[in-house]
Amino acid sequence: IARQVLIIQSQDLHVRRGLDDTVHQMRVAIRRLRSTLRVFGPLFDDQWADELRDELGWLAAELGAARDAEVMQQRLIASVAGLRKVDNNDRTLAESEIVAAMTRSATAGRTRSTKAMHSPRYIALMQSLVQAAAAPHFDPAADANCSKALLPLVKDAWRELERDVDGLRRKGRDESWHEARIQAKRVRYAVDAVAPVFGKPASKFGSRLGKVTELLGRHQDAAIAATEAHSIATRSEADPAAAFVLGRLHDATRAEVAQARRMFLDLWPTVADPHLRRWLRRG
Repeated sequence: IARQVLIIQSQDLHVRRGLDDTVHQMRVAIRRLRSTLRVFGPLFDDQWADELRDELGWLAAELGAARDAEVMQQRLIASVAGLRKVDNNDRTLAESEIVAAMTRSATAGRTRSTKAMHSPRYIALMQSLVQAAAAPHFDPAADANCSKALLPLVKDAWRELERDVDGLRRKGRDESWHEARIQAKRVRYAVDAVAPVFGKPASKFGSRLGKVTELLGRHQDAAIAATEAHSIATRSEADPAAAFVLGRLHDATRAEVAQARRMFLDLWPTVADPHLRRWLRRG
């Protein structure tokens, strides 16, 4: 908790100054902290943890829109540049449509995040985070030793991920794959949190989980890019030639989605190997 709160605090000024990658760093710390409060929820006072998670979720949403739009613009422009057999004028028109759409989203997002960070709600959250780092509201269950208090909760998170992965299909809904990605991150963050206690086996397992979250992240990025390309192409005022290029871009990014799914299903057995989780049996 203290580590992630420190990162959030340290990024505050950098975000206000508009420095590169700072919103991303703050959002990662927020995600890790929210995940900790969820996975290890039985060790905390329920109301305290739920309220803090809710407020962190609010902040993550307020901060995210501008960065997401900027990152998506870069991705879509690069993908258009990579399309073969496209007329240069049509390519330029498609890029212009992308820039216009993403600029609108980014501008609205920056206004939203600036307003949030100047609000009394934000100040109250920062104060709550300082208090959380100094004196978390623990439940008596947190008095147990690490093996009894921590490992069962990590195992529960892992079992939930296994259930999510068992339900995945190559032609399934994007939402199902996204939910598996969220749960994979929870497990990875939980393992990272306990690795200082349980040592190299936990660190090795966390590293393997990192490959899962990276691949599922690529899947999610491609799925969103396909949706954005379709949305921009089907706007009533979109140039027909640009719309055609964006339609091709949609198909190309959906092909990336399919490839990521194949790669994940090949990778998963190496992550689900029971030998990697022998350290969890102590709980």
